[in-house]
Amino acid sequence: MKKILFRISVLILIAAIVLPAFSCGDSDAEVKPEPAPIGEIKLDAGYFPIAVEDGVYDYEVTVPLGNPRIPVVSVDVENAEIKQDSCVRSSGTAAASIEFTSAASGEEKKYQYSITFVQGGSESEYQYGDNLPFVPDYELKAGEKFQYESSDIFTVYIEDNGYFLTRKLSSEPVTLTAKVNGAVVDTLVINRIVPAQSLYLIMAGGPNATLDYGDATEADKPLEGVLYTSNSFNSGVKKCLKCGGFLPSFAKTWNGSTGEKVIANVIAVCNSKMEEWLTGSENLKAAVEGLKTGLEKIEADGSEYEIRRFGLCYLGGENDHDADAAEYADMILGIIDAFEELRPFDFCAIVPCRSSRSNERSYDTLLVQLDGPRVAAFSLHNYRDNIFIGSLAAEEANISNGLAAKDNLLLSQTGYNVLGRDIAENTLARMFGTETAVASIVVLGVKGKALASGDSVTPDGKSVAAYTLPLSAGEKISVTASGDGISVSKTGIINVSASTRGGSVEYKAGDFSISLSLGEYTVKAEQAATDPLASLSLREKAIFTMNEMATFLWKPAYNVKHSGADYVSQAFTTQAGLPYGSNRGTLEEFKKLIVDGIYLGSSVSTVDNNCTSALAQALAVADPKISYMLSDAVDQISSYLSPLYTGYGVSKLGDYEVTIPADRDEFNVKTQPITEGNGKQKMYDCYALLEPGDYVMMRKYTKNSHCRLVVSNEVTRDANGNVTGGTITVIEQGAGLALRNGGYSSFSTASKVKYSALYEGYYVPMTLDVYHK
Repeated sequence: MKKILFRISVLILIAAIVLPAFSCGDSDAEVKPEPAPIGEIKLDAGYFPIAVEDGVYDYEVTVPLGNPRIPVVSVDVENAEIKQDSCVRSSGTAAASIEFTSAASGEEKKYQYSITFVQGGSESEYQYGDNLPFVPDYELKAGEKFQYESSDIFTVYIEDNGYFLTRKLSSEPVTLTAKVNGAVVDTLVINRIVPAQSLYLIMAGGPNATLDYGDATEADKPLEGVLYTSNSFNSGVKKCLKCGGFLPSFAKTWNGSTGEKVIANVIAVCNSKMEEWLTGSENLKAAVEGLKTGLEKIEADGSEYEIRRFGLCYLGGENDHDADAAEYADMILGIIDAFEELRPFDFCAIVPCRSSRSNERSYDTLLVQLDGPRVAAFSLHNYRDNIFIGSLAAEEANISNGLAAKDNLLLSQTGYNVLGRDIAENTLARMFGTETAVASIVVLGVKGKALASGDSVTPDGKSVAAYTLPLSAGEKISVTASGDGISVSKTGIINVSASTRGGSVEYKAGDFSISLSLGEYTVKAEQAATDPLASLSLREKAIFTMNEMATFLWKPAYNVKHSGADYVSQAFTTQAGLPYGSNRGTLEEFKKLIVDGIYLGSSVSTVDNNCTSALAQALAVADPKISYMLSDAVDQISSYLSPLYTGYGVSKLGDYEVTIPADRDEFNVKTQPITEGNGKQKMYDCYALLEPGDYVMMRKYTKNSHCRLVVSNEVTRDANGNVTGGTITVIEQGAGLALRNGGYSSFSTASKVKYSALYEGYYVPMTLDVYHK
């Protein structure tokens, strides 16, 4: 693999290496003149076509000095394969090859032509956005330094360090001058500035792998002018100036190997799952429309850009972990197909799901977590020529149990800069590499287990798939299966149904093959689980759900920091209930991160709740109109305070009056004026109406509020039946981390609160409308 990457890295720099990579046969063999099967090789950009001579297969074209645009090569031959560099680099050469089969001489014969582009003459042209050094032909003496000037700083700007930036298209000459002590010692004339040769890259998936989130110490930051960014929801294009991260690192690597600058259209949406990008989704509709607008603008007459290639990079994120292999493969194909309707891709690089566990101690756990996405990604790599894995492991995967090896899967990341570089290198290797023979076949089974030929596999309803090394291998793997209930998907994933009575599967490619036998797979008849909520009243359902969220036991495999909270769940200590934090999530979502009682999710929690979102989640069980994911949970469960939040099915309990000041902030209604305005006795009378399943809430200001679910209510009255006080028992989250409910918990399931404390804390009683129907 290293050999392939090395060859690609010098693809444009050294024509002596590039040209043999495109040639076939013995270069020393005598070539007899034959009638030329084509009359000419066409060149765009105003160049005259090359007249093809009989028996001559190598041609040379002179292009202007500078950093010029290489003319696009084409021929009027069906099925001709053309490969070419797009920019002359520091060696002063670039190359192209044309290969096709023809029967022009009476028999079918393969032809191959090469064109070498060399810089020459006095005319010079540069591309828009070039940021290159002017190196004067003068040796500085002690104490001397260069002073640089541009005859037109609006067209070409030059910095004090000698780097010049071409700022707009131009056909008027611009002279750069280098002076020493006021005397001119050298000049550089730029005659033309032409459109930038560009790769248009759609970046979908994890948005935090874009732009400036990388560590600049991991890879050099790109020079400005290399990367341009756009957004699918904004058709404008802007330059990324000396920023670090995935895209700049990708762009620098790509530009260094091809001469093409990168326009990256970032359509990633934070915390979105793959299914949210499928056909018909709002994400996809908006992205496709934005891409259309952006492409129209970039490809319009007079544009500074000329798109030479079109690609897609899907970077899987942690939200995709719960998809199995078949689901993941289908969803990726759905995303690719949707964008290919807009414009066909030259390549689609898939990066298997990343994980925040990448730097944790348990790689075994990491393998399990990424099992489905990795299987799917490698099966897609074997499915279509323009879909492939875009990155190797960024560092050695030091797996002690043999489930993976060095340079195998994307198991960990040293950083986004390294990842961007690797993806560019592997993409180029797949597009231009010639060494594509399969080096081995590995079959990846469930939970990351690597299977050997002859293994007997007992299916458990999961899928298996093959992948190859090196990852740029172009040779396909054939997959065949036999047996009842066993099938092979179009991507090569083996699917085992619940009714299979055993069978076999074989993987073959070149000299390699692996055969597996599949054992019988049956679904055990299990008694249907009884719905614990089925026999409960609506009020009891809310209490049951809140209590379940509060008492679920788990242990973190490592320290876990919680979003919006100031505490950490310590490794291997028993925790009770959903953690406290600012990320809303259900108990079911949290349980997906638990394996055998051990939490294996992010070390910065992605599923947690605060007092209001936890309560809203419990109330939603009683009334689906209440959704803890909609708007602000505080406003949902107190909708009577604001006319903007109606229809959630909640209302005040009792006849206390609510006066909303005319000059109030519509999102900042306080409860203190309500309790004090009605007085203690009125509020006590209303507290006495609280029943199990109702709740109390307070708000001092927008970000200082609290709410509690009522479990029971003990009312005290005088001899005349007047309410004199009482105590409610509540379940609440946000009660501070303490040992309760069987572990460290932010929930309290038996807090007792006196009416006096409710009144002094500005709490108002609330209920659900469905309780009273």
